[in-house]
Amino acid sequence: MSMALVKGNEVILDYLPSKYELNGQAVANYHLLDKETLLAEGWLPLINEKPEYDYESEELIVDSYDINSDSVVKNYKVVAKEKTENERLKEELETAQEAIDFLIMSGGS
Repeated sequence: MSMALVKGNEVILDYLPSKYELNGQAVANYHLLDKETLLAEGWLPLINEKPEYDYESEELIVDSYDINSDSVVKNYKVVAKEKTENERLKEELETAQEAIDFLIMSGGS
């Protein structure tokens, strides 16, 4: 069961922690509490449907939450993965090598 804690029209947590406070007391196995108790504490069912994306070149980031009276919808944005320093250097090296090869093939002029 996926739940989100909402306070003041803001999502505080979007997962059930194993330890949390209930009635001012720390509770172990908080994530195992019954749904009625969680609803009374401000938790709402979380709808967490991830969009399709290309795992190799894209990644998902949490964009926003839609808070409804009976649920919370977690919205994602698909963004291009940032290249690592090694990937950028490899591309620069390949570009430089192509320029060198062109100069060699054209006789340097």
